[in-house]
Amino acid sequence: MTKPADGLTGNGCHAHISVWDSFASLLPA
Repeated sequence: MTKPADGLTGNGCHAHISVWDSFASLLPA
């Protein structure tokens, strides 16, 4: 996975994890 910018990779990863956690919480256990 390419890195567009060192400053953006951290924020993008954090946002991705936050969205993934929100999506996972909607799924039945």
